[in-house]
Amino acid sequence: MSKFTDFVNTELPQRPVLIKGQEEAMGDPNLSELQKINDAPIGSFYMQFDAGNKLWQKTAEGKEGWTVVGGSSGSGGPLDPNLQALMEKKIIIPKIYTSEDVVTTESIQIPIHEEEVVVGPVNIVDQATGQVILRNGMQVTGTIDDEGTVFFNQAPRSDIRIVYGVKVLLSELPEDFLKRHFYTDDDERNMLTIIDDINELEKDLIKENIKPTGLYTNTTEEGTTITFSYTDDPNLDYFVLERFDEATGRWAPYDGKEGIIIP
Repeated sequence: MSKFTDFVNTELPQRPVLIKGQEEAMGDPNLSELQKINDAPIGSFYMQFDAGNKLWQKTAEGKEGWTVVGGSSGSGGPLDPNLQALMEKKIIIPKIYTSEDVVTTESIQIPIHEEEVVVGPVNIVDQATGQVILRNGMQVTGTIDDEGTVFFNQAPRSDIRIVYGVKVLLSELPEDFLKRHFYTDDDERNMLTIIDDINELEKDLIKENIKPTGLYTNTTEEGTTITFSYTDDPNLDYFVLERFDEATGRWAPYDGKEGIIIP
């Protein structure tokens, strides 16, 4: 198995999921009878639809392992100390600003509202190509201040996309960020279908790689010698050599037994 196959078959199912929507995220998740809510991996999020998308997180194994993010646990007890410490610590998430027109100035103002911007360098790419922008033989770079003003080392003269960072509390994570970083059941089903296709393709590639080539026969008074070449592979244990039996019209092991040849 490849590292990718190992990842999607063993590690991916353990990753947190996002459960949301009217059909699934109704009521206290600790009281839910839905198996996928009860069995969700630790770290998963639950957006309670009938409570204004109140955010819960799975912090312990079992059916009643859900805790309200930003409040008390569903059972009425205190918030887990580790989660409380995490919630009080701000984390950095990426934000993207896309210009509406070609930027011909050496600075622009990004609407940041009340966000806490990470002051410093930003990533600047061309909207059409997604590549860095070169002007006069130099890459266009930039920095952002705490008010959202981006200063360029030279005017980009292009439609641009700027990636910058903002600091947020866990309880303030925007829904679009959660959707990008936690997959839903539909995503999982699509992924599993792709995985099945990849597994079949991988098997076919392995078979093709270890298939013998250059088969030659040489018959003398002492008998028939058969030679062939092959590519050494960790998936290869042995070959089975068969001959066509004219009496039965079928292929059968050359030695009348198993026909195994150890490389």
